[in-house]
Formats: sequence, C-alpha cells, structure tokens
Amino acid sequence: MLGLIFLSIFLIVGNAHAQTVVERDLPKTVEPNEEFKILLKLRFGQEKPNGVIIIEKVPEGFRYNSSTPKGIFLESFGELRWAFYGDEVFNRTIEYSLIAPNKTQKVTFEGIVKTVHGTDLIKGDSELLVKIKEATATPSKVEKSPEFNVFLFILAVILTLLIKKLNKA
Repeated sequence: MLGLIFLSIFLIVGNAHAQTVVERDLPKTVEPNEEFKILLKLRFGQEKPNGVIIIEKVPEGFRYNSSTPKGIFLESFGELRWAFYGDEVFNRTIEYSLIAPNKTQKVTFEGIVKTVHGTDLIKGDSELLVKIKEATATPSKVEKSPEFNVFLFILAVILTLLIKKLNKA
C-alpha cells in the first residue's frame, strides 16, 4: 500500500515536471567573430508552475551581446539567467545573441529549466560549429577560344577528306 502511494506521488510530480519544456534553436554553423541569435522556446502543458528559472551556459570564448526579454549574464560563471514568476509565466520565446570566438571549433550548448517540480535539461539544438564558410564557386561560362574553332575546322576538313576517300574506294 505504501509503495502504491509513493508511485502515485511520483507519477503526479513527474507529470507536472514534464509539463514545462524549453527548446533551443540555434544555427548549425557561424563564422568567427559573427554575431548570431539563439532562441529558447518556453512551453507549458496544462499545469503551469508559479515560477520558472532558465539557466543557459555560454560556451567558453563566446561573448554575450543582448537578450529579449532581458536576462542576467553572470560572466564569471559563463551563464545567462532568466526568472519568470506569477503573471510572467506563460509560453514565450527568449532570444539572445552571442558573438562567436575568433577560432574554428565545435561547441556544445547546455542549459537547464527549474520549477518547483524539479530540474530538466533544455532540449533541442545543442551543437554549433564555428568555421569560415567556404566560398561557393559559381560555374563560369566556358568560352571557346579561337584556337578551338581552328581545331574544329581542321578536324572537319580531315573528316570530309576521309569520307570522300572511303566513298571512292
């Protein structure tokens, strides 16, 4: 009986905990020193908590630029934080921008969302590659040189003479 009570409590708390989801959307690649935007989409199920804290780790070497809504950047911890309580807790999108470091590297973004029901990882995109984008070459139009035209003329003459010779034989 006691086990059934604990299982019921676990299922209720687990269900409420799963009701809060934050999903990250970030580009796959950026160039060194490029400013880029990251979106955090906060969504709730039927049971919305009274408060939410979102903590996003800024990878080493990246510089924080801005965020909407305004967050707190703790530079010494390399963290961005947002807290929403009461009437501020609703489905929303957080947008923040960073400036990539001046070196090629692959980084992983990590973050958590905290509610009274527990802590969960931020879902969605997590890997970003900082690299110089390769120039896409457009196919150039091949121009025929005068030498090519002379070659075709000589080839046509030779083929004509060869065909005449074969027809006589």
